[in-house]
Amino acid sequence: MATRVDVAPGALDAVNRSMQAFGHLVSHGRVIEAVLRDARINLSRADVQVLGTLREAGDGIRLGDLADRLQLDAPTVTRRVQQLESRHLVRRASDPLDRRAQLVQLTGTGNRTIERAKAAVHQWLAEVLAGWSTQEREQFARLLERFIHDVSAAVDGHGH
Repeated sequence: MATRVDVAPGALDAVNRSMQAFGHLVSHGRVIEAVLRDARINLSRADVQVLGTLREAGDGIRLGDLADRLQLDAPTVTRRVQQLESRHLVRRASDPLDRRAQLVQLTGTGNRTIERAKAAVHQWLAEVLAGWSTQEREQFARLLERFIHDVSAAVDGHGH
């Protein structure tokens, strides 16, 4: 059980309202889909998640591991990978450690596409934060990172 900390209820209400509003924007795909649409990048939010995870994985990842990282069931990820394969954004290759298994990898086109998406998101963020000072942007990044860490720790039962 976390230690009780006294925080003004008004501040907690404000944080909670802001979290809900931001969560709604993000979870319903409005932010990423608008950014991608404006940049004329034909990807869904789900596509970006798969391609971004594959980019982080480097040389490829097994389908089951990809599903685990995305916190989705294997059939859902298999369908998404098949759709991305048909668009030549990903490919499957034999796992050099186990020829019976397959790795999912980004193609050159997939890598360029996820880079364009990342650049579009960075450009959008730069525009959103244009009126913020460098100090405000750095402070916000630090506080948001800390907040995410603390929320994650609390959810995982590792409180402070």
